[in-house]
Amino acid sequence: MDTPLELIQVPAADATQLLTNGALDAALLRLPVDTATFSAIPLYTEDTVVVVHRDHIVAALEDSEEASTDDVAEETLWIPLDDVLWSGAPESRRPGRTPVGYRDDGTADPSITPTPPTSTEEAIAWVGNGAGITVVPMSLARLHRRKDVTYRRLTDVPTSRVALAWVTDTHTDLTEEMIGIVRGRTAHSSRGAATSSPQAEDRKQATKKTTSAERKAKQGDKRSGSARAPGSRGTQQSRSTKQAHGTKLPRGTKPSRGSKQPRRTKRT
Repeated sequence: MDTPLELIQVPAADATQLLTNGALDAALLRLPVDTATFSAIPLYTEDTVVVVHRDHIVAALEDSEEASTDDVAEETLWIPLDDVLWSGAPESRRPGRTPVGYRDDGTADPSITPTPPTSTEEAIAWVGNGAGITVVPMSLARLHRRKDVTYRRLTDVPTSRVALAWVTDTHTDLTEEMIGIVRGRTAHSSRGAATSSPQAEDRKQATKKTTSAERKAKQGDKRSGSARAPGSRGTQQSRSTKQAHGTKLPRGTKPSRGSKQPRRTKRT
């Protein structure tokens, strides 16, 4: 019987915690992951895009064209707290300008660090309000699409790799089966089926014993069915033959085919 696969959208920052507490069997995460806890199968590398206001000059590019970091060099770059691209990357690799704070009189003060947007969705909303740009994986730009912003592929920036990840030590047989499917394994693959848990092995052994017992029972039925039961056709034929052989003809009389046998009469 097929098992349904339910896809649940969760915040990127919560995905690993949901895996470790058992709320999820597997998750699509961005590499790298903690290899001491998780196993992962890399799936693909995702393009990085710059999200700009719809009136920005970058918006004039065709969808198939790419923007360069020079095109957004003078823009303020907002990096949300749930960012998945710039962690550990040197500030020199980031496009645009670092945000600066402002005094009460409206003048810029580089010593003031402004509060960043709490999420990618909020960062894109700030871009829609004309506050600057943000750089995110393409899937997130599509997820939080707005009418007042657009996006284009951006060159010379980090990309992100997406992988299927699961907790190494606690995954189930169904998770193992899904892992095999992702790896391209089938029931007839040379690597064979995935390693099962002790409970699954017990179920397999019980199934084998039941199947063996059923096979033996069928074979016994076939053997008993080969003997003819009393009253069967073969038995009736045998009786008819004996009756025919027990009928005596008068001495010297030879019956012809189809002729009736003469009745014996008593002498008086």
